[in-house]
Amino acid sequence: MTLCTDVLAKYPTSTLALDNRAQRLMVTGQFDRAVVDFAKVVTLSPRFAGALRDCGGALYSCGRHREALAVLDRGVALDSTDRNLCMSRGTTGCGPRGYLPLPFARGPA
Repeated sequence: MTLCTDVLAKYPTSTLALDNRAQRLMVTGQFDRAVVDFAKVVTLSPRFAGALRDCGGALYSCGRHREALAVLDRGVALDSTDRNLCMSRGTTGCGPRGYLPLPFARGPA
């Protein structure tokens, strides 16, 4: 994680370094901090569906379920062929025709 932080000190808009640091933060259970980094990646690269998937996972891990679903929906809208993204969203039928939401994928009431 130190390497990513060092790179970001010199190149603060490096999406690769931000994404890598956010991944490490997730592994170490620092979900709130990971959300911040993933959000920066999404701001810098709004069409990076993988960052939306990971941001959704971090939000979910923070208990921010509705926000997670909204972010995952954005990711699926960008790339409905990404099976990991669709599975994170709790959808089936991913592919060129889009996706079908599963009934339990609505998040907590």
